[in-house]
Amino acid sequence: LKAAGIPVVPTMIIFERGAQLSESHYVFGEMEKQIEAPEVLEQLSDATCAKNNPHPFLGKWLSAMAAARPHRTASLGAMYRAGVPLFVGTDSSIIGNVAGASMHHELKMLVGAGMTPHDALLGATVLPARFFFPGQHIGVIEEGAEADLLLVDGNPLEDISVTSKIVTIVQSGKPVERL
Repeated sequence: LKAAGIPVVPTMIIFERGAQLSESHYVFGEMEKQIEAPEVLEQLSDATCAKNNPHPFLGKWLSAMAAARPHRTASLGAMYRAGVPLFVGTDSSIIGNVAGASMHHELKMLVGAGMTPHDALLGATVLPARFFFPGQHIGVIEEGAEADLLLVDGNPLEDISVTSKIVTIVQSGKPVERL
């Protein structure tokens, strides 16, 4: 993968959500609680959620996700140490993954598996942009550049969890008003 320059998008959060469901229920953070529909949160946060699983195959598959946690973490760490390009994604359309909010969980999981916060942030921003749009002037903060920025309260290079403490979003050089 490294030699061929093929990036991997681990989407660790999908497997973690499956593991949580097999064990009892999803554990949502504050950002998910602000974004997701209350009825969805209620159903997926119910402590009996796993017991109500309608299909035995799904239950076995979700249990396998829980059992494989250490292997996923080890595999990700090995790819990172080997220099495989790692991009950050969440497949947020899958149930339990809330668009935007799951990205912050994914970043924490990647750092927990051994990536530096710096490299995790690059994998969420500049590296995929340059991979998919080669030769374009992107990924810079300088005069004349069209800015897309997420400003947070804290230093994510010291604590990746502060990425969810959003202060301001700037898209195409203009502040975005949060709803």
